[in-house]
Amino acid sequence: MHPAHMGVEEQPLRRVRMSDGAIWIVEFQHERAQLMRRGSERERRLYAFFRDEGGQVRRAVVSDDAKSGATDDDLRRAWEGADRLSPAG
Repeated sequence: MHPAHMGVEEQPLRRVRMSDGAIWIVEFQHERAQLMRRGSERERRLYAFFRDEGGQVRRAVVSDDAKSGATDDDLRRAWEGADRLSPAG
């Protein structure tokens, strides 16, 4: 296993049908710790990344309990207000 991937907990992928009719895959990821000041580790924001089959990516900040407690409706609302990121080349 590549060292960069060690210690990363694997989350089951979640699929949600959004208001555009497409199924988007939702993954949760905390802000990178090294970007934050020392001592604010517990204040890292949790992001939901949304990806569709066409390679579009959206990102939204969600509450810390969203990973375990967000409903599909919660995720649809987050998706609708999410930042649109350009797909990785």
